[in-house]
Order: sequence, then C-alpha cells, then structure tokens
Amino acid sequence: MKFLIYKTNDDDYGNAKVLNFNTLESLMAFQKKIGYPLIISKNDVPDTDILIEYSNIEREKAKAMVECEYSIEIYNDYRE
Repeated sequence: MKFLIYKTNDDDYGNAKVLNFNTLESLMAFQKKIGYPLIISKNDVPDTDILIEYSNIEREKAKAMVECEYSIEIYNDYRE
C-alpha cells in the first residue's frame, strides 16, 4: 500500500515522499529506522493543482501524493 510520508516540522509538502509498504513488518522496520513515532491517518492533501501552486511540486509527484489513501506523519516535533 502506498503512503504519503511527511514530517511534523515540514512547513509544506515539498519534502514529502510516497513510499510503499507491503507488510506491517516493513512499516515497523521503517519506524525503527527513523526512530520517531508515526501517525497514520486518512490522506487529507489538497488536490494536485493546489499542491503545484502553493508547494511548488512537480505535477507527477503531486498526483502521486493525492492518490495515496493514507498518510504517515513522522512525529519528530511538537504540534498542537
């Protein structure tokens, strides 16, 4: 399953990635590797055109980000 991955302290989606995890074990290995808690939720990224306009992201990357059903936030900083 493909997930949109971003960090809590990112100001926009410019550094976000789309990663595929086929098993729970691979997701857990990813969490162990990065060393921060993960927050998995429904993907609420705006549409492709908004990402391109406000985050200066290429169309193909923006499209892939929007197509992910779920997102993973790497909780590396405090948020309200």
